[in-house]
Amino acid sequence: MLIKNVFKYWTRQLFAPDAVLQEKYESYKSLLIHDRRAHELMAELEEIYYRQIVVDFKVIEDKYDELSTCVGAIVKDLQRICPTRYLDLNDYYKKFDAYARFILSPKSTESAAPYVILMKEISEDNEMQTGGKAMHLRRAGKRTKIPTPNGFVITSNAFNAILEINELRKSIDARLADLDVNSTTSLSDVSEELTNLVLQASIPAEIENAVTDAVKAVWPIGTKDLLFALRSSAVREDSRASFAGQYLTVLNVGYCDIFDAYKQVIASKYSPEAIYYRIQFGFSDIETPMAVLCLEMINAKVGGVMHTRDLEDPESDHAVIYAVRGTGDKLVSGRATPNMIKVSKKKLPGVNTEIKEKLYQNSPFTAHDEFEYTDLYESVSLSREAALSLTRLGIALFMNPCPFLAKRH
Repeated sequence: MLIKNVFKYWTRQLFAPDAVLQEKYESYKSLLIHDRRAHELMAELEEIYYRQIVVDFKVIEDKYDELSTCVGAIVKDLQRICPTRYLDLNDYYKKFDAYARFILSPKSTESAAPYVILMKEISEDNEMQTGGKAMHLRRAGKRTKIPTPNGFVITSNAFNAILEINELRKSIDARLADLDVNSTTSLSDVSEELTNLVLQASIPAEIENAVTDAVKAVWPIGTKDLLFALRSSAVREDSRASFAGQYLTVLNVGYCDIFDAYKQVIASKYSPEAIYYRIQFGFSDIETPMAVLCLEMINAKVGGVMHTRDLEDPESDHAVIYAVRGTGDKLVSGRATPNMIKVSKKKLPGVNTEIKEKLYQNSPFTAHDEFEYTDLYESVSLSREAALSLTRLGIALFMNPCPFLAKRH
């Protein structure tokens, strides 16, 4: 009886191989589907590369994920169609896939303490936590003794922790993957959605406590009359990509409003301009976490920007100061027209060497320290001594350069 049953089984397999053929047929159809989609994805990736189409890096990651899935399915289909012929194919696929994912994968994000670092404690080892702006400010003060305001940095770790605890990363990635960076409507819509996600996020108690402790450590006498400036210091900011004017600065912040201002600054990471600029430079969203400087607000009489080299006449020996009344945000935002003050200097003298000066201006320049004007477009009072002092500080920074600032002068 046993022999008879075995004979019947093999007879069915030899003369009625429907099940085997059906499985091979289904595998072949699956192979064709996955092969077609794999070629479509490769064509899309090649088009992005060769035509230099600007997309968020998340688009590249998602397309590769799908391509990898298709190739993996093709390998399995081939093995089902011919089990003995493609024994090593899966091992090769895994090796190539692991290598590609290694290239594409961003650096791991840190979301554990420290959530705050005091300015005086910033070192060369923690730029990824403090961001570019804070690091350059610390270097400028440490290397040249340029006076810098008291304060601390709420680190990029804190930003990552907020995204993690509020489970925002998947939502952010999904919106960035659907972004059409060349469409102002798409940019605006995605920006609004991401900004709202961050503004509505809760700040963990550990971060709030760390900020409170930092305020007490830096200003032990109390904060009743203190005002603060909260400034972006994102990772990659003030690097080869400056992100100048892309992120938010909030001035004149009272102690009770620090956390609201903090969320406004980190949310500015997703302004339309910042998103577009980041993508243009080829950075992924994960590569540019936001740290925030919290500095004591200076009651400035004059603010502005100084270049130790005249950008309009690089061969000259002029330093150029652009000055407005009050804080410099009026200048960088375009709300005020500045006085331009040119100071002639020798060829990079020693820091303590007297500078022979010659002053120029394209609007009235006063040699006293009074303010008689209320119109932002009127003259700014900046003393001759102040202009020379600023120039000396600029030269001091140039003579003891921070690696990035030295290139930009």
